[in-house]
Amino acid sequence: MKVGDKVREIPNESGWIMKEGVGIILKVYNEGEDTRVDVDFGDGRIYIYFIECLEPIKE
Repeated sequence: MKVGDKVREIPNESGWIMKEGVGIILKVYNEGEDTRVDVDFGDGRIYIYFIECLEPIKE
């Protein structure tokens, strides 16, 4: 995944997700051994995810 890609959150084991819908990746960065991603869902907030919690949306 890279900046500008459209993504959707993958629900956790219980089916819960932080934000529904499709977002756009704003930033990808490493924090220790983890890769984190800043995502904009168009609601004026920036959501931070571990990269493995997101799936790319194919256009």
